[in-house]
Amino acid sequence: MKTYLLDLTAAELAGPAIAGGKGHGVGRLHRYGLPVPEALTLSADACRDALGADFLAQAMPLAERRSRVMSLPFPPTLAADIEIALRARGWLTLPLAVRSSATQEDSRSASFAGLHHSQLNMQGLPAVLDAIRAVWASQWSDAATVYREHRGLPPADGRMAVVIMPMVEARCSGIAFSCHPLTGRDDQVVISAVAGLAEQLVAGVVNGEEIVLTFPRDVTQAIAIERNGNNTLSQEQAQDLARLVRDAALALDLAEPWYDFEWTWDGRQFQLVQARPITTHAWPSYPGLTGQGTMWSNGNTRDVVPDVMDAFDWGPARQMVNLMLEQGWHRAGYRLLPGAQRVALIQGRLYLNVSLLQWEGYDALGIQPTLLNRMMGGHHSDIVVPPATFRQKLRRLGHILRYARQDKGARRNGRAQIANTHALCTRWRQEDLSRLDNPALVERMQTYVSHMYGQLDMIYLQGSSGGGLSMLMDLLERHLPGEAAALSAALMAGGPPSVTAQQNLDLLKLAALARQDPAASAMLLAGTNWQSLPTEHPFRLAFTTFLERYGHRGIYETYVRSPRWREQPGYLLEQITALMQQDADALPQRQQAAQQAAWQRLDSTLPWSARILARQFLHKAQVECNDREAARSAFAAFGEVMRLLALEIGQRLTSSGHIDAAAQAFQLLPEEMTAALLGQLSTHATRHRVRDRMRQAKHWQENPAAEVVLDGKSIAPPPIQASNASWHGLAIGVGKAQGAARLIRHPSESARLVPGDVLVAPSTDPAWTPLFLKAGALVMETGGYLSHGAIVARELCIPAVANLPGILTQLQDGQPLVVDGWRGTINLVNTTPQKGELRPDA
Repeated sequence: MKTYLLDLTAAELAGPAIAGGKGHGVGRLHRYGLPVPEALTLSADACRDALGADFLAQAMPLAERRSRVMSLPFPPTLAADIEIALRARGWLTLPLAVRSSATQEDSRSASFAGLHHSQLNMQGLPAVLDAIRAVWASQWSDAATVYREHRGLPPADGRMAVVIMPMVEARCSGIAFSCHPLTGRDDQVVISAVAGLAEQLVAGVVNGEEIVLTFPRDVTQAIAIERNGNNTLSQEQAQDLARLVRDAALALDLAEPWYDFEWTWDGRQFQLVQARPITTHAWPSYPGLTGQGTMWSNGNTRDVVPDVMDAFDWGPARQMVNLMLEQGWHRAGYRLLPGAQRVALIQGRLYLNVSLLQWEGYDALGIQPTLLNRMMGGHHSDIVVPPATFRQKLRRLGHILRYARQDKGARRNGRAQIANTHALCTRWRQEDLSRLDNPALVERMQTYVSHMYGQLDMIYLQGSSGGGLSMLMDLLERHLPGEAAALSAALMAGGPPSVTAQQNLDLLKLAALARQDPAASAMLLAGTNWQSLPTEHPFRLAFTTFLERYGHRGIYETYVRSPRWREQPGYLLEQITALMQQDADALPQRQQAAQQAAWQRLDSTLPWSARILARQFLHKAQVECNDREAARSAFAAFGEVMRLLALEIGQRLTSSGHIDAAAQAFQLLPEEMTAALLGQLSTHATRHRVRDRMRQAKHWQENPAAEVVLDGKSIAPPPIQASNASWHGLAIGVGKAQGAARLIRHPSESARLVPGDVLVAPSTDPAWTPLFLKAGALVMETGGYLSHGAIVARELCIPAVANLPGILTQLQDGQPLVVDGWRGTINLVNTTPQKGELRPDA
């Protein structure tokens, strides 16, 4: 027996094919704890069964079909069921809203806004039944039919659900958009408001007051408000509604939170009576990109965030990545496009708007798209840029001069902020969070987040550290075409080590210490607990010091969910064990040889003025890359304290029944986590948000998008082709070496890598870099000149080639390879080569 009448929970479970777009949408809002009126949905099957197959199969003019629907007798059994349901809720004597909920409407592909019929203030069973018939008939209205044809949708098929809900006593009401409906800016909420009910506003008959609220990148700032018209809502009420709209949109779709909502205000609370996806979302773009579309790529970001992001990571990352990519332009005085979005979550992964990045680099400083793409890595195409006019060149010169004036001070301040962040994180990490009450935990999160968003100079160091390397490579390319990448890598070998390189050098020292100590060697080889050594044992003391300095780091540390080495030091101990036989003297010898070879090449070909510039640019490049790594380390330290805080909150939410395990808290946005902790988000809503995101994350994990997405369409990069068993990629580390290919897809597989092997990896974040110390060479599917793997490969002077998509599928584990970091090539060889590095000129 069919169930035609659905409450909010049943409508959500039934889906839009049964409950229609509106009924399902209101059910989803209820599921996620958003304020909605009680509602009853008459399913689409009720309409189809009531009209009958014979009637639906007959061909007739639209007007006649509508008339016959209105004259058809209402099925007695269905009318009785409706009467029983209304009586049980006490609705028979109340004024009711009877609203359309077609199966095709309120979706990403079609809205049908105002095209289907709704009737308000229907009181009593006969009036409600007449209103239901009117809604059913409206699917054959002239306007709805034209809309279907225009959108390429099939004709109406009689599947029209109907939403019935009590009339809300509205002092004012309206529509609110979670992004600007015209510009696409998703840092703005746009509210249209009228006194009383909003039916005429929804139908487009009247214009309400428009309120635009802007959420700045820095969440500690106040919300900016622009408004025209009367004060239908106070400033505080507008802000409350804007926050509700953003919460609702992110609850409905973490990746594409673009919705319009119908809302009401009764003097006490806001209620949402409809949620409709915005069918056409435009990304704000510069005029110079007109006609080129919006191109997204994860060729750069998958170096450190290759997997699906949790809500707790994505929420702050969405703001922070924009801040990182904007700071350099602010200091250059370049006018950025307001509200431009440079980051997106596509199939759960972090993507960059490379169209915008290329344009901003070219328009601000004249950086050619090809060079910028090589710096970023990835396989997206170059945008088309016009030749610069004389005035544009002068403007760019002004940007360069202003940037140069501000860079030194910003870097000095950024380094101070890095040191301060480490000191604060050490103090925060040592606090016993279990002793704090819930409001104090919320206050801690606000303190942590406010601090990080305020470190703009540190953020600048993370996001704007490619100028020196870019200038060095540009200079060398002009004088030595085709050699710039390898020569730049050789010149940077052996300079002042970055914090990541120093971390690996300190691991080598620990390995040397363990090699000379029988007790430490036995402990490592047996895999026993390092704390089993005596308290004053030299290795234990040294390893404790190492953890104090680097314990905030971990495998894929960008994810706050990832355990830190302080929690799980086993990976470090495995690396120390593997490095015990490593020759520590070989590294400085390689570095010195690479630098000497590069300077000999430059001294023999470059004029003296170019050599002077090369030394200046080299120094700047080394400083900037080291600053970038230092900032990343500070962000990792902050990630550690956020992880400890999230897990403490997660434990409390587990105890209160909001979630099943503390780690599930990472499926909540920070504001959702604190709302649940303070009792502002119900157990029911929290569990559903978490469960649905876990299910979504599993789907995303199994169905990744292509590396490049252009206007919503995946564009797979052309597979790399071997020519005579040879592949050519991006040269990011100098030297030439032979060894067996060791295909490693995750750092946890590092035990399979033996000294001299060629490490073949999808990407490498800082946790991979200890493997560089024993690898004979490095090959990566992704990566650019500024990727973390490239920076450390240059410092450690390991032959390295990047940007070879699919190389893991084209090689077999154990195949003998020759990796030429000077030319950016890898070659299969017929016999197993002697392991070890060859001379650069071999």
